[in-house]
Amino acid sequence: EIFLASKHSAFVKLSPDSHLSEEKEKAEAERVKAYREKIGEDGLKKAEEELQALKKMQNAEDTPEALATIPVLDLKYINPETEKIPFEKISHKGTEVLYHEIETKGILYMTLYFDTGAMSEEELISLTVASRFMGRLATEKKSALEVINAIKINLGTFSVSVDTYSSLDNREKVGTKLRVSFSALKKNINNAFSLVGEILNETKFDKMDKIDNSSRGFFCIIRPNIRRGN
Repeated sequence: EIFLASKHSAFVKLSPDSHLSEEKEKAEAERVKAYREKIGEDGLKKAEEELQALKKMQNAEDTPEALATIPVLDLKYINPETEKIPFEKISHKGTEVLYHEIETKGILYMTLYFDTGAMSEEELISLTVASRFMGRLATEKKSALEVINAIKINLGTFSVSVDTYSSLDNREKVGTKLRVSFSALKKNINNAFSLVGEILNETKFDKMDKIDNSSRGFFCIIRPNIRRGN
């Protein structure tokens, strides 16, 4: 009850230590020096002999008897046909939907794709930044904390990103899509779609200062090299 009803969250900030590598190397050198002094010359000689014996054993070819003990799966037990995932094309309000009838233990998985082919390179970079913060900022109806809690309550997973895709017919033709993926229990599906729609259409980007500085430190922008077709 305590954990499930908690409305608190935490950000963890990781600060790099520029001297950590040097300290580790120094500590390792001191450990090796102390161990060498402990075992003496006779111990070092014995360790070297054991090391050479180990290398010889590792590089030696296995005997036919040893190879015979390795279990082998015969090809006749492997289905030569690839697994076919069932799908059905459904038209919903003019949009094509691919529906997969697969047992998922009562969890529904959705992926939405939005075409970004008309966007310029600079607009794609801005969209990439915006997608990074969707689900973490306030909307027209909810505060940032309420959005985060609503995601925890109604969704199993949620992610937004700008991805690149190539055509099956022409691998040289590359395009981008805004991908929105989320999952939810079947009983929560209506709330899930409503929440995702609110995040996509009503997120307020005028409160960027509310984003914790520690989360900004781990984000970088990679300018995509986009191929444009005719």
